[in-house]
Amino acid sequence: MKKLKLIRDGYTLPFATSPTVSHPVTGEVIADGLPVVSGRYRPPTWEELEDFREVYNATRGAARVQATAEFVAGRVKAWDVEDGDAVAKVTADNVKACGDLIGAQLRDLVSKWGAKPEDTQEQAAGN
Repeated sequence: MKKLKLIRDGYTLPFATSPTVSHPVTGEVIADGLPVVSGRYRPPTWEELEDFREVYNATRGAARVQATAEFVAGRVKAWDVEDGDAVAKVTADNVKACGDLIGAQLRDLVSKWGAKPEDTQEQAAGN
């Protein structure tokens, strides 16, 4: 049986968006052939996640997009998004420039522990 090791700090995990986005209820494909963004992120603490959820639920429109972009930028430690011929810096503005379909995937991916079930925490963290 696996034992849980408390997460204090320092874990970074891999992520990758999907090229296909489907409606969560109907399963209808909304978009296909999207670029895949991959990289490494640091999962939020429980407190950080709850703070983000509070802001997310209290805002709408541009304020919600900004809060989401700031949250994602604070979690992503490396990614393969390009800006011209170089890797783009991870900033809220660059997260917003990824667009809504990729931005929403990034939000969902970096807001939870994303290790594969067979990974140990050490393997998932790249330690």
